[in-house]
Amino acid sequence: SEDMPRVNADHQRRQRERIIVAAEGCFVDSGFHTASMDEIVSRAGMSSSTVYSYFPGGKRELIRAVCTNRLEPVYDEVEEYANREDPPSLSQIFKEVFGRFWNTHRGSEPEDVRRSAVYSARLAINAWSEVNRDEELRQDMASRHDSFRGMIVKLVKRWQSNGQVDPRLDPDDVVTAIVGMYFGIIVDYVIMKDLSSLEAVTALERILRPRG
Repeated sequence: SEDMPRVNADHQRRQRERIIVAAEGCFVDSGFHTASMDEIVSRAGMSSSTVYSYFPGGKRELIRAVCTNRLEPVYDEVEEYANREDPPSLSQIFKEVFGRFWNTHRGSEPEDVRRSAVYSARLAINAWSEVNRDEELRQDMASRHDSFRGMIVKLVKRWQSNGQVDPRLDPDDVVTAIVGMYFGIIVDYVIMKDLSSLEAVTALERILRPRG
């Protein structure tokens, strides 16, 4: 029937997502290199042959899939803001983007949010260390990072035109500060285990405002 291809595609998408979620959990718990394919197969609740049919490259392919799965929603959201004529403020975008980054669908209670943030931060640190071992992953992440910076440049220019950021500032300098803060907050969370460093974003907003 006409519906059969769509049903099959939906089933394959769900199966693939189920494997990625299982792999992500194993990577967070054990690290990219300690986690084994046997652990991932067991966590996914599938046969080994089924998992390998979706990811014939095994763990290395799953590492790339997990990284992509986490990065794409963040970059897509930033791109959507960058394409607006009147985007939200820097602090609003940071709040939304970090909400997207931390979100692992683990609930909204304070302890759920804290556990979700730990989960995401561990995954980010694992991904950053992996780029030293996987050149293809490094190139992919570098390309995405360049695109990410381009989106932030676009946002900064819009903020300069609508009076939120001093137009005398070099957009590239502003972007360097924003991107550095973004990654710094993740590292700070890994060390300090709280998100109070997000308050630094409002301080940066004050620094970037036009001077009289």
